[in-house]
Amino acid sequence: MAREVFLLLHRAVFGFQGCRTSSSLNWPDFRAALGVRAIIEDFLRDLPGRADHLTSLANAGQAQELARLAHSIQGIGLSLGLAELAGHCRAIEEAANSADAPRIAHLIQALPGLVQSGERGLREWLVAQGQGG
Repeated sequence: MAREVFLLLHRAVFGFQGCRTSSSLNWPDFRAALGVRAIIEDFLRDLPGRADHLTSLANAGQAQELARLAHSIQGIGLSLGLAELAGHCRAIEEAANSADAPRIAHLIQALPGLVQSGERGLREWLVAQGQGG
């Protein structure tokens, strides 16, 4: 799945040039761009709640579920080019897997700023592509 998302993004960024006339429209690229937009919009809609859930899981000491959710956010984050957020989620996953509560608390504390930065980056990308935000 992550590879498919990456390929859709790559096609949308480097292959989709929009259209000036109906004859210049490349339908497969246009559909791919619409698919990418939907994926990004879904991620943007869900990310704040998922980040809040990470915090709740950390506070409740549910390390296994915390690791699982952090891994999920990491994967889609990488697919969407959010390397910093993805790396942070990877660190949360590792800390959860090793039951390192002080490290988890430290990482969770820094999460909101990374989430906001990732959201801002994706919204700016959507605007730059002429797709709203």
